[in-house]
Amino acid sequence: MSKRVVLVAVCCAVLLVAVPVQADYIVVANSATAHHSISGRGPEKTLNGSGISDASIIEDGDDIPVTWPTVTGNYLTEWQANKSGGGGWLQYDLGEVQDITGLYVWNSRNGTARGMRNVTVKTSETLPGDWGTVAATGNWQFSQAAGGARYDFATTQTARYVLLDAADNWGDGSFIAVNEVRFIGIPEPASTLLMATGGLVMLRHRS
Repeated sequence: MSKRVVLVAVCCAVLLVAVPVQADYIVVANSATAHHSISGRGPEKTLNGSGISDASIIEDGDDIPVTWPTVTGNYLTEWQANKSGGGGWLQYDLGEVQDITGLYVWNSRNGTARGMRNVTVKTSETLPGDWGTVAATGNWQFSQAAGGARYDFATTQTARYVLLDAADNWGDGSFIAVNEVRFIGIPEPASTLLMATGGLVMLRHRS
C-alpha cells in the first residue's frame, strides 16, 4: 500500500512599516519662579502669551512655527523685577523630565534697556539645591530687540528644570524684564516597526 505525503505551507510574510519622523515642537513650562517680581508682573507672565501677537501658534505641543510671533504687549504683560547684582534670574519647571534642544526668548518691549543681556542657561533633571554647582548649558547675549530670538544648545538636554541667570540687562539702572519664553522639545527617535506572519507547515499522511 503506497503512502502519499501532502505538504501544505504558508510562506512567511514580512511587513516593514516606516514610522514618520516627528518635528521639533513647542514646550511651555508648567511654572516659573524668579529672584524677585514687581507686584502684578510675576514670572508667570512669561508663560501666558499675553504679550504675543499670536500666542495660539506657540502653545504646548505645537510645531515650531515658520514665522515666530512678535511682542505686542507692554510692561503689564511681561515679567519685571528689581535688578539683583546687576541682573537677575528666572527658573522654569517643565513639569517632567524631557529632551529639549534650546529656547526662544522675547525680551522686554517696555524700554528695551530692561531686557536680559548676558545670560547663562543651566538645566537639570532634578531641582538643584545650589545652581552654582551645575555646569552651564549655554551662554548667550540675548537680543535686545523685542521680536524674539532662538538659542540652541550644543547638544540635546534631558531636563525638567531650566535656569536663566542674567549677569546684566541692556542698561536700565533699576529693572530687568522678559516678555515671553518657550522651549524647544525633540521627540524620541522614530523606529521601524517589524511585523511578520509565521510560517505554517502541515504534514498529512494518506494511505
